[in-house]
Amino acid sequence: SSFAVQRCLQSATACNFVDLPGATAIPYATPTWTDSTIQPNLSFCYRIAAVNVYGRSPYSSTFCGQLGAPPTNAPTGLNLRINPAAP
Repeated sequence: SSFAVQRCLQSATACNFVDLPGATAIPYATPTWTDSTIQPNLSFCYRIAAVNVYGRSPYSSTFCGQLGAPPTNAPTGLNLRINPAAP
């Protein structure tokens, strides 16, 4: 048993998922994989499926992001309080 990871690069009109080289048989016992091909400032999404001799499971929900981009939901209403150190 293993896992498969797919990624899509988002455009204005589509996000077509494709298998990633080296990410179609990630071992179940050591589920670690690094996407070293992603480029900064591109919107991308991933999804994962379990794999066994009978095929792939349905894919997980997608999770998306943008490497090197500022957060999309900046915090608001924050206050800074500085406490001087005791002598």
